[in-house]
Amino acid sequence: MNGDQEHEQPTEFAQIEARMIRTALTDEEWAELIEHRPSLPASLAAYERWEAEVETKAG
Repeated sequence: MNGDQEHEQPTEFAQIEARMIRTALTDEEWAELIEHRPSLPASLAAYERWEAEVETKAG
């Protein structure tokens, strides 16, 4: 079951949370944090994909 959770789409909240955290931290702090919260990079990637889609539609 744990393997299934790793492939789930991050929630909108998780995506926004990851973006806010990443913006606030240095690269070193981010690296340390994702050791404890490995889902953050996937959430951030999902947020960035959404952001790119919005910009493409707006542009």
